Amino acid sequence: MGGFIGSDPTLTLSQLRKYVRQGQVRYFLVYPGQVPPRFADPVLAGWVTAHCPVVKPAAFAAAFTQDALVLHDCGPAKGSS
Repeated sequence: MGGFIGSDPTLTLSQLRKYVRQGQVRYFLVYPGQVPPRFADPVLAGWVTAHCPVVKPAAFAAAFTQDALVLHDCGPAKGSS
């Protein structure tokens, strides 16, 4: 969200929540800790980290360490269908 250097328009929080709820988006790569505003909207990144569980790097053969980027899964919770 926000493009490679953060200059593209981003979603609002309500749009993000709607797209997640509708299943239009599911996975997000987020910088851990304090997100520099030029790279991502801290409100959106904060919502993702608070509401979407972390996917363990081993589950998707990550080529980076978890302190570099963190993958979050905003899909339906297991057993909720």
